[in-house]
Amino acid sequence: MTILWSRAQRATSHETLIRVLYLEHGNALLAYATRLTGDRTTAESVVQETLVRAWRHPEIITDPEGSLRGRLLMLARGVVTDRDEEKPAQPDKAALDDRSRLSLRASAALSKRT
Repeated sequence: MTILWSRAQRATSHETLIRVLYLEHGNALLAYATRLTGDRTTAESVVQETLVRAWRHPEIITDPEGSLRGRLLMLARGVVTDRDEEKPAQPDKAALDDRSRLSLRASAALSKRT
């Protein structure tokens, strides 16, 4: 029973920590992430991931050097960069149009042969 109680207390303190971080820094993080991504929905996801990463790495929160907000903003920038690296490269629309035209010409040429 005491182990379960200890886990419940830790969970509550973790929730409180994230809640306090969000209340104190959430607006600044959201504004920054929105500027970086250009999309409010993506920015909200970036803020959430930023706070999760901060929770997983308590040294970010407890480091007495510099400002906590500055570290959180740097972390948010890292989240955006990671998301950009995970995205597949967008194909060049002009190249796709050229390939489509070539494909149509090839199809037309094949249909003329038959």
